[in-house]
Amino acid sequence: MCIVIVRQGQDRFAFAVAAGLRDRGWPVLEIDPVTLADQSVSLSDNTFEVDGRKVSGLLFRAGTRGPFSQGFVLQDKSFVDAEVAAVWMAAMNLSTMTSLNRLDAEAWCLGNLWIIWRRFLLENGVPLAPMSYGTEPQSKAEQWLPYGALCTHVVPGERAGACLLAPLVGSPSPERSLFVCGSILRGGTTNVLIKVAELLCQRGINLAEGLVNRDGQLVAINLLPDVEDSEIDCVRSRVVAYYEANLSAG
Repeated sequence: MCIVIVRQGQDRFAFAVAAGLRDRGWPVLEIDPVTLADQSVSLSDNTFEVDGRKVSGLLFRAGTRGPFSQGFVLQDKSFVDAEVAAVWMAAMNLSTMTSLNRLDAEAWCLGNLWIIWRRFLLENGVPLAPMSYGTEPQSKAEQWLPYGALCTHVVPGERAGACLLAPLVGSPSPERSLFVCGSILRGGTTNVLIKVAELLCQRGINLAEGLVNRDGQLVAINLLPDVEDSEIDCVRSRVVAYYEANLSAG
């Protein structure tokens, strides 16, 4: 039995979680996402194995759209990317799998796109930032967050803004709140943000970042947040405790 961590590049947070789990006696297998298609895997109704090792926990710190097909010829890339995505999405949703972020098909395919999280949160009674159709900014300092983006831009002209629905988020750039296992570890702790953290946790999202405008309204969700160096120890301890509690219970 092992915990698989799929991480890209020099992800210091993923390294820290791997070290924390090993310190607690849990075997960890780290995989670069570009090698996922090269792994020998076996998936059944309640079991997932990688290279003959049963996987009971998964931390997927990589983009869900790949590229997983690095090294394959062009005509095979689309097929490989789709097959790898299907296998790993199914694995993280096994009832026997402890996954920090359990992405359903909608979340896997659309990821950070605000459309799915906005709909989900509105359906659960969370007040969010209003959307703008070409609204003139109140000041030159006003910033604009394109739909699905995670960083602000200069407000476009009226005609472009009328076509590209987005919230005006004000200046300075949005505050970034970090949600970990149903709690807020960075940013404001308003009742709205507390509810957002709880709702994401209920949906299986235990690590995410919320972008908040100057009025305290949520404007975006990021499922692959950067964990700042000053936060790594605290977040790692929460995440390791999450895996231990769920794996021990299982």
